[in-house]
Amino acid sequence: MDSNSRSGSRRPGTPIGGQAFYVGTVEYRFPIFATRLPGRDDDTEVFRGVIFNDFGSVGLNLHDPTLSQVRSSIGIGVRIRIPFLPQLPIAIHLAYPYLRESTDTLRALSFTIGQF
Repeated sequence: MDSNSRSGSRRPGTPIGGQAFYVGTVEYRFPIFATRLPGRDDDTEVFRGVIFNDFGSVGLNLHDPTLSQVRSSIGIGVRIRIPFLPQLPIAIHLAYPYLRESTDTLRALSFTIGQF
C-alpha cells in the first residue's frame, strides 16, 4: 500500500476527508489548585490537569479500507477556570501523535476559551 492510500481520502496529495469517521478520547483529570471564594462554603477549582489519549480515523464510506487505520495521540494539558468568569474556562493542551503517518504534524498545541 502506498502512503497516499494509507493517509485517508486524498485528492492528488491533499487530504479531503470523508463521509465515515470515528473519534474518541480517554482522559484522566486531576485537581491542581482550588480556593475558597468570599461568601461561599465550598472550594472552587481553579486549575485542573489532564492526561489524554485521542484516536480516530476517516474514510470515504463505511467500507473504505482506510477507516481501519487508526491515528492516535497522547498529551497533557491544563484547564483554568477564572472564578469571576466561570462561563469562560481556558484549556491549553500539548499532544504528540504516536500512531501517525509521515505527513502528520509531530506536536500540536491547542488553546481553547469557553468550552472543553
